[in-house]
Amino acid sequence: QIIQQLTSLKDRQDLSKSNQTTRAKTFQPSNVPGTMLNMAFLNMTVKNYPLRVAAYNLLVTLCSTFAFNIESSLFESYNIAIPNNAKHFIVRVSEELSKSEPRMTLEFLQQAFE
Repeated sequence: QIIQQLTSLKDRQDLSKSNQTTRAKTFQPSNVPGTMLNMAFLNMTVKNYPLRVAAYNLLVTLCSTFAFNIESSLFESYNIAIPNNAKHFIVRVSEELSKSEPRMTLEFLQQAFE
């Protein structure tokens, strides 16, 4: 069912893009958390260590600012060891967010498709 919804969402998005050749992307305040989460998660997987740390600290700030209720304890730090392969951590935090903030799941996926 989730895959069908994602496929439908992607098809609608592709259809709307093909119907409108020149359209500026409108930015809504409600898009901020999903967009920023997408940026944080994507940048936590790069090889550049300072960028991974900045992405982690962005995640910490987002969880604090938007009061995301997750089980993992996240603390801002500049002396944290973030491995090159942080996929397990990202998946765990994503799962926690999807359980505690279900409205964010669709928003996050929409931002990931754009």
